[in-house]
Amino acid sequence: MNAELALARRKFLATATIGSAAGVAGCTSPTARESGDGADDGRSALRAGKRRVMLFGSTHLQHTDDGDGGNVFAVDPGDVLREDRQRELADLAGRLAEWEPERIAVEWPSAEQEALDDAYASYRDGDLGSLPERLDPTNEIVQIGFRLADQLDHEPPAAVDYPQDLTALLESEETPPSFESLLPDPADVAYPLPALEETIAEDQRLLDEGTLLEYHRHLNDPDRARWNDELLFAAALEGSDLGEYAATSLLTAWYQRNIRIATNLWNGVDGERILLVIGASHVPGLRHLLTVAPMFAPVSPLPYLE
Repeated sequence: MNAELALARRKFLATATIGSAAGVAGCTSPTARESGDGADDGRSALRAGKRRVMLFGSTHLQHTDDGDGGNVFAVDPGDVLREDRQRELADLAGRLAEWEPERIAVEWPSAEQEALDDAYASYRDGDLGSLPERLDPTNEIVQIGFRLADQLDHEPPAAVDYPQDLTALLESEETPPSFESLLPDPADVAYPLPALEETIAEDQRLLDEGTLLEYHRHLNDPDRARWNDELLFAAALEGSDLGEYAATSLLTAWYQRNIRIATNLWNGVDGERILLVIGASHVPGLRHLLTVAPMFAPVSPLPYLE
C-alpha cells in the first residue's frame, strides 16, 4: 500500500469513528433514498461510519457469447452505439450520478490500473481508437463507468476485479466439470429452481423490447439478482457426492473472486461513497460480503432507477 493511500485510509477511519459516534447520538441518518436500499440491519445510525458502496449490476454491453456456450448467461444488447441506446445510457448515468459518488470502480483487473488510466484519458480526449484491444468502446466500463467518471469530473475509475476462472481451485487430478452438465433440471428437484434457458430468453426479450434503464432496473431487483447464485449453488451441491467436492470448488472459486473484489474495494479505493459498475451476477455475493464486513454498507441503485 503506498503512503498516500495509507494516509487516506487513516483519514477515512478517523472520519468514520467520529461519524459513528455522531450517528449513535442521533445526529446522522441515511438519505431518504438510501433508507430503502435493503442494507440496513436495524443499526442505521451506525452507517455514517461505513464506506458506502453502490452495487450497480450491469449486463455486459460488450456481447460476450463466443457462440460455443462460453458464457451461458450472456444476452445480446445489440448495438449500444445507436443513437437511441446512447440516449438511454446518458439517462442511466445521469440517474446514478444523482447519488454523488466520490469514486467510480469497475470490473477491470486491479493489476492493470495503469492501462485503465490510459484508456480513460483516451476516452476523455475522444480517442476511442486507442482503447486496449479487449476494452471495446461498447463495454459497460466505457459506456457506464467512464461516462459517469467523466460526467462527475472524476479521476480514472478504480480497477477492482480479480479475474479467476471457476475451475481455478480444482485439484490437479480433478476433471473440470461443465457447469451446464452439473445443473439439475428444475423438474427433477423438490425445491424451486429457475430454468436457465427460460430466464435468459425472458431477459433477452426485455432487453430487445425495452430501454436500458428498464432492463437494468429489472436486473438489479433482488429477486432477479439472486437467480445466478441459486443456479451456482444447485450445480455445486447437486453435482457433488459425499467426500467429492470438485463441483463445490467451482462455487468456492466464484466466492474467492468476490472476496478479493471486496478486498480491493477496501485497499485500493479511497473515498466514503463508491459506485461499483460490475456484472450483475456478482451483486448478491458482494452485497452479502459488504453487509457482514464491518467497514462497508452496500447501497442499492434501485431508488435511483425508478
